[in-house]
Amino acid sequence: MKQLLKRILVFTGIAALTAGIGLTGIAGASKAEAADASQFDAGMLITDSLFYDSDSMTAAQIQTFLNEKGKNCTSNCLKNHTLNTTSQPSSPRCDGYTGKNNETAAQVISKVALSCGISPMVLLVMLEKETSLVTMAAPQNWRYERAMGYYCPDDPNRPGWCHPDYAGLFNQLYNASAQFKRYEQNPNSYGYKAGQTNKILYNPSASCGTKSVYIQNQATASLYIYTPYTPNQAALNNLYGTGDSCSAYGNRNFWRLYTDWFGPTTAQAPTSKPATTPAPTTATPKPTATSTPTPTATPKPTTTATPKPTATATPTPTTTPKPTSTATATPKPTATATPTPTPSATSAPTTTAAPAPTVSAKPGTSNDALGAAPSENKPSASENNASSSGDKGDSTSGSGGAIDDVASAKSDGSSQESLTVIPPRSQTDDPDTAATESESDSGLTVVPSVSTESQADQDALAQTGAAQLLVMLGIIVSLGVLGATLIVARRKHA
Repeated sequence: MKQLLKRILVFTGIAALTAGIGLTGIAGASKAEAADASQFDAGMLITDSLFYDSDSMTAAQIQTFLNEKGKNCTSNCLKNHTLNTTSQPSSPRCDGYTGKNNETAAQVISKVALSCGISPMVLLVMLEKETSLVTMAAPQNWRYERAMGYYCPDDPNRPGWCHPDYAGLFNQLYNASAQFKRYEQNPNSYGYKAGQTNKILYNPSASCGTKSVYIQNQATASLYIYTPYTPNQAALNNLYGTGDSCSAYGNRNFWRLYTDWFGPTTAQAPTSKPATTPAPTTATPKPTATSTPTPTATPKPTTTATPKPTATATPTPTTTPKPTSTATATPKPTATATPTPTPSATSAPTTTAAPAPTVSAKPGTSNDALGAAPSENKPSASENNASSSGDKGDSTSGSGGAIDDVASAKSDGSSQESLTVIPPRSQTDDPDTAATESESDSGLTVVPSVSTESQADQDALAQTGAAQLLVMLGIIVSLGVLGATLIVARRKHA
């Protein structure tokens, strides 16, 4: 019983730890608290640091977030939504996208955020403020078709209309994110600019008037270009409800949702985030071969010639003793040790991204300003969240909002030049690292020469050693035979 209790406690602890790790990245950004309308600043909807923090959440953290916020969803839920995505080329705004079948919504949000440099927290808030996809209990398909309100202009003759070429969750996420990057890259091309006072409408109806707003940063300016209305006092007085006939809610809802979900929009993104450090790809240089010295030839011993005895006239001949042959000592050559090369860490080559061409300009708009939460039926005129007037044809600059083409050819016949993304070279592409990381030293084996005088001694020693070896083998064989005999005898007695 004690063992069973221990196992239950261990498994419970592991489950709690896993859940805690999954939520660490979300809770760590800043503590979320209920929004207070008195803290709303029309000139600072969100800091640039938070808006462009593209790795603020991982795909796993986004999935956990969708599961929590969509816990009451029963059908066609964003948390369970899967889709087939298409590959996109790199552009000045996004780094491209590698398409895949059956990707989850969380995976798509994460990949789009990283490609286009927009915070996934911002994308989650945008999905909710435009179509309530994050929290709705049973969203219909049309909400996925216009998920980010992208290219859904204000048009009283076509209420709720969105361009079909940009329909679908992936197209909406990718193109809306690219559009925000275009605003950032062309800050002077649109009606609302950071660093100056702007007159911003309260409502698409000009009769509702305007408010002078000093826009403090680019992220705030981009939100006003995308949804060009600021909330009036009636909308702020009822922060979680509706105001009056001149109220618009798009940017109010963005600020409120972000504050409720992720914390104050005036915070700075954390500079350090827990992330896995990739293993360094260090190229191992080839070892430098050290030349092995050639052994010096051993001089042969020189034998002194013995002179023949000379006969003398004396009756007794004297014999000259034979001279002793002298052999020159043979010096043994010294083998030079080849040093083992130490590989030095060489950083992997860095490839330079090819510049991408600018795509053709077309209007891209949001329609979330008026409706706090569109109804489940097809949107009516009252539900259309007003689009960005500064983005429709761009009356201020004539450039219009850019579209990153993701679907079919556009109705105006414009074309987009595709870019070839130069992939980074793999480690094996480097000729210095394609070879074997280490080479064997090809040194010479030095065999010392032996003088003729010591050769006989060596032969004798060899013969003695062989004899000793034969004796030992004989002893071993005898012991083996004796042992086998004993075993056979014991078996017979048994």
